[in-house]
Order: sequence, then structure tokens, then C-alpha cells
Amino acid sequence: MNMSYPGIGKYFSGRDHTTALHAYEKVNKELKENERLREEVEFLREKLYLA
Repeated sequence: MNMSYPGIGKYFSGRDHTTALHAYEKVNKELKENERLREEVEFLREKLYLA
């Protein structure tokens, strides 16, 4: 699903688009620094795509 930041913010309880942007940036940074998180996200992606 492709959504804009304003669309994502609205989807999550009418939040502002900057909340969605901040969350994206925070997770993206953490994925670069945290190998265990990368592995867990990859595991979940594999589960979702195979389901």
C-alpha cells in the first residue's frame, strides 16, 4: 500500500503528517544501526509475503 505522509497521519487517529514522517525517519535510522531489528523486520516481511 502506498500512502502519502498526510494519508498515513490521518489513518492513525488523525495525526499530523509530521508525526508519520518522524516515525519513518526514526525507524529508518534504527534499522541502519540495529542488526537485530533488521533481522526481525526481514522475518516479518517474509511471513507477510508468504501468507
